[in-house]
Amino acid sequence: MVKNGWPYRYLPRSSLTTLVLAAIGPAIGGAVFLSLLFIWNQKAPAYIQPNSDFLIVDGAIERSHSLPSVDVLLVGDSSCLMDVDVGAIRRLTGGTSVGSLCNVGYVGPAGYAVLLENYFSRGRHAKAVVLMMHGLQMKRDPDWDASFTNYVIKDGMVGARITPASFVVQARQKFLSVIEPISYQPLPGTYGLYYGSGYIFKKMFNENTVVEPYYFPPKEPALISKSKGPFYRFEVNDLYLNGLVNLSKVLHDYNSNVSLIISPLPTERFDEETYRSRDRAIAEIIQVLGIPSSRVLDTPVSLPIVLFSSLTHMNPWGRAAFSRLLAERLMVAGIVPKTGHP
Repeated sequence: MVKNGWPYRYLPRSSLTTLVLAAIGPAIGGAVFLSLLFIWNQKAPAYIQPNSDFLIVDGAIERSHSLPSVDVLLVGDSSCLMDVDVGAIRRLTGGTSVGSLCNVGYVGPAGYAVLLENYFSRGRHAKAVVLMMHGLQMKRDPDWDASFTNYVIKDGMVGARITPASFVVQARQKFLSVIEPISYQPLPGTYGLYYGSGYIFKKMFNENTVVEPYYFPPKEPALISKSKGPFYRFEVNDLYLNGLVNLSKVLHDYNSNVSLIISPLPTERFDEETYRSRDRAIAEIIQVLGIPSSRVLDTPVSLPIVLFSSLTHMNPWGRAAFSRLLAERLMVAGIVPKTGHP
């Protein structure tokens, strides 16, 4: 009988030696396995690394298969994801049910069409679909379609063709998802500094509380350096318009009540030509979507630069201000019932 202390002291010395030796093997094997896993993680393709963009896209794909019917369905790029507080919209509009399939601009209109097809084909309904798009995604790069749009079309890794290589990749992802809550796998760059692990980031994504990792006050020179000049120009290319054709077809096939928001930019990036180029872009977009100009919501064209973290995303203060203004516009447009708020 063990009276006190560690029980192994009462075992014969030969038994203790056996136990120690038996433990050394698995310990060394586990250390080697984790080391190889770390090395693989550094060399793995982008879509299987802890990557904020693909975590967002995977989350949007999952939502498209699980989201229930809602009053308002938000669809768009990361400006929609990070600049709109879905919970605030619900509260300010008297409990309106609001769902979001917002993800990243790289996915583009053709990718949004696939997500909506996933959603509607399950028999789900939305009284209104609100598209929110940022000017930066309107000049699409072919590489975005090759990586992100095709990834959505294949339904992420879920819909990928099973091969020995993809089986190993999916097994790895499954293993990481199991150990994620008790391990620490930091995201790269500022996302890792702000959110820490992909597990925390995904949790916040699922709660619609994702925001751009921010600096305050904003670094205006960094914003200006993101384009050729200090003033922004909206440009719509053919690749973007072709994607809109796919999006328009899905929306019309399911008789969707569609409205459009063009994401605001810092006021300091606007001159007269910026406004003109924005108007031209809107005209091209609504023509392809087949909606009247009255369905373009009267949301702010621009906001002060102190409300932005970057050219594309607002900081938490900007997100709160814009969400309140959006709730107002949704009520004015009759998309949601009018309440005593905001």
